[in-house]
Amino acid sequence: ALGQGGLHLPARARCLALHPEQALDLAPLKQLDLQFLHRFKPHITALEAAGYTWRELPEAPVDLAVVYVPRSKRLARHLMFAASRAAPDGVVLVDGSKSQGIESLIKALKGHETLLGSVSKAHGKLVWFRPETGLPQWQADAFEPIEEGFVTCPGVFSADAIDRASRFLAETLPNDISGHVADFGAGWGYLSRHLLQSPALKTLYCVEAD
Repeated sequence: ALGQGGLHLPARARCLALHPEQALDLAPLKQLDLQFLHRFKPHITALEAAGYTWRELPEAPVDLAVVYVPRSKRLARHLMFAASRAAPDGVVLVDGSKSQGIESLIKALKGHETLLGSVSKAHGKLVWFRPETGLPQWQADAFEPIEEGFVTCPGVFSADAIDRASRFLAETLPNDISGHVADFGAGWGYLSRHLLQSPALKTLYCVEAD
């Protein structure tokens, strides 16, 4: 698809992939000097097992930064900002599907950057640009307060508010939970804080993959 759209990269160009979900996403880039960023541990483990190199922070600058659009629109915009910082003199490529809102993201992107090309195939779309503005207004990596004193960040489950199912579960749990308890998929701690109110609780383990 990249060749069809006229995007040509030098051999062993430095490439950063942001939030790929499977090895198939990275297969077209494997001939490059490739590293990837992700914060979801199962994806990191699977991609490392497939031979790809994970970085907690990008080793910038790179020649190409590829954003795989997530479901969260705010996180998607932040990833485009991060990609622009990682490739200030390179190219940023955005890869997404219609179900992930790629069309609205492209429309918003056109208000800030000049697109160099695009390729559409099936339900997906690729666009790319050279960072000019840097998209500073899309930076969204800070923790933000929500209700009841909690703080979250874009892209996590229920980032904007306590979800109704978790609230219902907290209201349903007994108040005399005791012993050693594990909260799997603890997220940003809503149920964990509720469990800590139980005086007989000895230990609480919070387990989270994101």
